Amino acid sequence: MKRIIAGAVTMTASIVFGVAGSAHAAAADDGSSVETEVSSMGSLYVVAGVRLWLNQWDFVVSDRELFLANPADSSSLMMRDRVYSATSSTEIVPIVYLGVRYRDFVGSASYFAKTSFETEGVLSEDVDREEIDLNLGYQVTPNFAVSLGYRRGTQSKTTDIVADSETTVEGLLVGASFSVPISGPFSAYGSVAYGLAHLETEVRMANGDDTLDGDYRVGEIGISYSLSHLLGNSVLKGAALTVGYRTWVITEDDVPLGTYALNDPIHPVSIDDTKIRTTADGFVIGAVAVF
Repeated sequence: MKRIIAGAVTMTASIVFGVAGSAHAAAADDGSSVETEVSSMGSLYVVAGVRLWLNQWDFVVSDRELFLANPADSSSLMMRDRVYSATSSTEIVPIVYLGVRYRDFVGSASYFAKTSFETEGVLSEDVDREEIDLNLGYQVTPNFAVSLGYRRGTQSKTTDIVADSETTVEGLLVGASFSVPISGPFSAYGSVAYGLAHLETEVRMANGDDTLDGDYRVGEIGISYSLSHLLGNSVLKGAALTVGYRTWVITEDDVPLGTYALNDPIHPVSIDDTKIRTTADGFVIGAVAVF
């Protein structure tokens, strides 16, 4: 009933590697790659970047509705929980990240800046999303990486039933990313990640719990353009611009929904389980630099 955010969405390790990997593997005009240029300068270097994600979010809302348990009996009025998806405004979310690579090992952190999404009147106020990611990965080949990441995010509001309904999600993700040279400075990149998430909410659900367990998936595919042939003797060892399409999906099973008598809105007379699915997707552009 309470969801993330998620973001995503934020960037997982696989996305960091997807962007950085595309910068490293993109072919330069002279036929060499950024990866080759970087490797020739030593085994330790820093990757930094910023991305702008133009995304729309179908966030999950929870509330209660009145209904007649027996349509033929007007005295059978009761209440029940309900959850449904609502579409937010489209927002541009900045995501910044910093990584350190030593030989084939990479550590990185990224921050999905707190952003307010308009709920188009579904909730009484805008909903804020924010995420951080910490990641460790291994570059299996110059064009392929695997990763393990920790993600933590917050969604400021999920219902108007109570004043405080913030939800926090955290979990581990495993991911993989690749990059493939296309022509000259252009290359294609892609990434996928899957994680098991643990959600905590400020609101007690029908079964008395305030936690949910779920999973989420993140994916991105796009094109990168290497700037290495333009750098000359710059302090940068490599750089690239990227444009792609990013999506994340969160699914939660066994979300408890209660049915209540009007004179006792606390203790449900019955509980049914339902499944929740929420997504965020949109185009993303970025710039990455290797120092």
